[in-house]
Amino acid sequence: MSFQPDDIAESILRHKENNGVIEEYNIKWLGYDVDASTWESAHVIETDFPALAYKYKNKVIQEKKQLQSIENAIRNEEKKETEDFDSEDYMDFIENITDWETEVDHIASVERAQYAGLVVYIVWKNGKKTIHHSTEVYAKCPERMLDFYESKIIRAKVTQKDLEKTKRNFRNNGSRRK
Repeated sequence: MSFQPDDIAESILRHKENNGVIEEYNIKWLGYDVDASTWESAHVIETDFPALAYKYKNKVIQEKKQLQSIENAIRNEEKKETEDFDSEDYMDFIENITDWETEVDHIASVERAQYAGLVVYIVWKNGKKTIHHSTEVYAKCPERMLDFYESKIIRAKVTQKDLEKTKRNFRNNGSRRK
């Protein structure tokens, strides 16, 4: 489908931007299925459907603010949790641990190391808090690291329509084994 002058844009599904400037909108056209949506120039949509573009931009701004707020809350929580970590005096404690997977309560935070790799903040079941390089943690308690990363994934809402489309695509493209 290509955009015709008498077509009515029902909604903007998403956009493409370059250097923070919206260049194209993906338009759901009134009377057509979502599969018939098309990419259109931002200038054209903002000229022909200004209220729709304004509403979409406000929605994007609100979503960015919400995401920033969530990210700030997570950062503040991680910062609070890592303030009293013992990075110096833990060798005696660490040497006596035989199974990190069972002794680690949780990974509090992970951040870039000053020179290479990552620094991992660990909270132990006995309440002790220590800091380690990621290579050591990956080797001694990979499941805890996986738990940490999985807890940070923001899961998107998947609709029934999304599932059906994925199944169709898989049937059409994904099942071609040679």
